[in-house]
Amino acid sequence: MLSSLNNLQLRVRSGLFYALYTLLTILFSFTAVILLAFLPFRTRFAVIAYWSKFCIFFTRLFCGIRYKVTGLENLPKDQPYVVLAKHQSQWETYFLMQLLAPVSIICKKELLKIPGFGYCLNLLKPIAIDRSNPRSALKDIQTIGLQRLQEDQIPVLIFPEGTRTNIGETGKYARGGAQLAIKAGVPVVFISHNAGYCWPSGEFIKYPGMIDIVISAPVASTGKTALELTDEAEQWIESHVAYRSDKDRPSSDTL
Repeated sequence: MLSSLNNLQLRVRSGLFYALYTLLTILFSFTAVILLAFLPFRTRFAVIAYWSKFCIFFTRLFCGIRYKVTGLENLPKDQPYVVLAKHQSQWETYFLMQLLAPVSIICKKELLKIPGFGYCLNLLKPIAIDRSNPRSALKDIQTIGLQRLQEDQIPVLIFPEGTRTNIGETGKYARGGAQLAIKAGVPVVFISHNAGYCWPSGEFIKYPGMIDIVISAPVASTGKTALELTDEAEQWIESHVAYRSDKDRPSSDTL
């Protein structure tokens, strides 16, 4: 009985989050269509980044999801760089967008077709790829990514596993991000986290708890092959994931 009640409470809280999330997305998309296209890139990114900040705030308010960052001082402040990050949920997409702002994020081209939201996303200079065509996707990452790093002077965020993984799992790390960093001659920063503990991939319910984010010191890309740099990223990221089991999740009463 207690378990069923707890499950219902978590569903209600998650539903409240999604309700506010939907309204917020509509509001920001409408604003972007009307106003933001006329603003300089960095200004409109700063405005839209508030969308992700509100998303993070709502997950804390309704779902009890908190976070702790270690290594924030490691993010370069005077040069562009490539970020290779663990991918377990949507939460880290929202969080890293506002943490690294302005940043160019790799995303599926299909997202740009969503009315309102797609237009808003396109204003942020993402690297939109066709995941059904790996060769074309890799080419776009290299070509557009180089432009973002060298011309726009902004970091590029890449999830090398390509798709979200469950807690305790490791996806296949692609070399595209490492190749881009080597080609551009910029450092790489690794980011590890366990967001899937609170926001499991493919689940409606969001669980209360602490997400641990760890940021590495910048890693030089010069003198390394894409395979070596990718292997280094995988080893560092996976070794810094704070794994917890489902049994460690607190109940909704702890919110």
